[in-house]
Amino acid sequence: MSVMGARERGDLAEELLPTAASLVTIVHGDGGPDDLGSLIGRLGAVQKDALLVLLASMVDPDQALSDAFAWLQFDEYGRPAPAPFRGEWTRIRDLAVDLEEPEATEELVDEVAVAAYADGRDVAVTDEERLRAVVRCVQRDMTYQDIDRLRNLRLGDTSLFLGRMRRRYERDGREFPAMERPSEPRVFTEDEVVEIRTRSAAGATDLELAMSFDTEAGVIGHICRGRRHPEYGGPIRKPRRGPSKNTRTYWLGDGDTADYAKAS
Repeated sequence: MSVMGARERGDLAEELLPTAASLVTIVHGDGGPDDLGSLIGRLGAVQKDALLVLLASMVDPDQALSDAFAWLQFDEYGRPAPAPFRGEWTRIRDLAVDLEEPEATEELVDEVAVAAYADGRDVAVTDEERLRAVVRCVQRDMTYQDIDRLRNLRLGDTSLFLGRMRRRYERDGREFPAMERPSEPRVFTEDEVVEIRTRSAAGATDLELAMSFDTEAGVIGHICRGRRHPEYGGPIRKPRRGPSKNTRTYWLGDGDTADYAKAS
């Protein structure tokens, strides 16, 4: 969840409220293990993390343990349950473990999560892991906007994130990672060009192909349109007719473009 802003976290929490409510009612007797599995199984890693936070926010940490579990009148065998938690712990807060504050210079980085984020997979990352993933993407000759599209972020989000991280590094007296793009332009063989154009004609996006061939989406577009390597074969992409699917006009469909949007 660290990659989300306040608005995104709020929207996600609101979206998960029905799921949290369903989970509460199932645990309290309105369902069984199969219902739990069905409910939780369709959630991604980010959604599960957010659900944990949302459920925790619904509990009063100063509530007496005996009150929190008073609804447990029978155990798993159907026998009357004893009065819960009459011992030394009186509140939920009393059971909380002390969290050690990690040193800023020893932040753990999961390289598997870094690689997954850079490949566009659904994974929760820390700010440091996201930063390293951005460095990897840039080394693949991807622009910040390419990364935004890869991660389904608002355009400009990656650039804003890097600005925040740069200020944090300066405040901590650390050297900010260099965003180094490949020094030499990517050279494509005839077989690679033909494969790119063939896969594009079959429906692969420019960003997907860019990830496969370690280049940027703009280069893929030039290859597919025949602007680069016109001497090689493969199906050349035809010029787009009508507004792009990325434009506001396409989705809103005003005037003559309404028929185009409907037909597409």
